[in-house]
Amino acid sequence: VSDEILQTKNRIQSLYPNIDLALVRTIEEFFEESYAEDIADHSSLRNMFVSNKGYDGLTMPCIEKKTETGGTGYVPLFDHRYFNEDLPCGIVVQKGIAELAGVPTPVMDKVLYWCQNKIGKVYLVNGKLLGKDVATTKAPQRYGFKNLKTFMEVNGYA
Repeated sequence: VSDEILQTKNRIQSLYPNIDLALVRTIEEFFEESYAEDIADHSSLRNMFVSNKGYDGLTMPCIEKKTETGGTGYVPLFDHRYFNEDLPCGIVVQKGIAELAGVPTPVMDKVLYWCQNKIGKVYLVNGKLLGKDVATTKAPQRYGFKNLKTFMEVNGYA
């Protein structure tokens, strides 16, 4: 996902060289800048997450469920803010800007298709933000933006 975000940044900067997108960076760079003192292990993104004091106590709520073999297991509680808030105000927005910029997002799309299936929402249709639930997001498409030029101009970036 970070690569797709950086590709979007590069595309926008190629079209609008005066825009400052210095804060758009990889998640690893974000973590290093935001949590450097709180991270015990900087060796990988996974280790940065699990050793980050800032995330102490945060868990993914799960529910107990019977398995096919008759045992018991746990599955994520998909009706949680991690899905119902973070998706429409996070990766869907990033997807929307990339779409306006003409940047392919196969990884974001894969994540969004999986998530929307789990939470019963429809954001993506055939790889585009055309689903009925786009209206519940903060994506530019919710506000009627169909191209990057208009989005940049209306928002005072160009």
